[in-house]
Amino acid sequence: MSPFVSADTSAAGALHQWSLYGEGHVIAGAIVPDDRTIEAHVLLDGLPIYRSRHVSLASAEEELVALRGHWAREGWIEAS
Repeated sequence: MSPFVSADTSAAGALHQWSLYGEGHVIAGAIVPDDRTIEAHVLLDGLPIYRSRHVSLASAEEELVALRGHWAREGWIEAS
């Protein structure tokens, strides 16, 4: 698990996590399922900057893959 995914995200059983480093910051994404919804979360330096709700795990994964690809093309690299 990335150290940059918030405690609230990890406690909820986050799936499909990634983190990228660039410009002195870390951006992280995770899928967070709960009883009623599946959410895609994006955090910048541990603070939430984006959240979207999905009806399926596949649609949430598709969105996070696209977002990760966007930042990777902008020069952000895999965080370790």
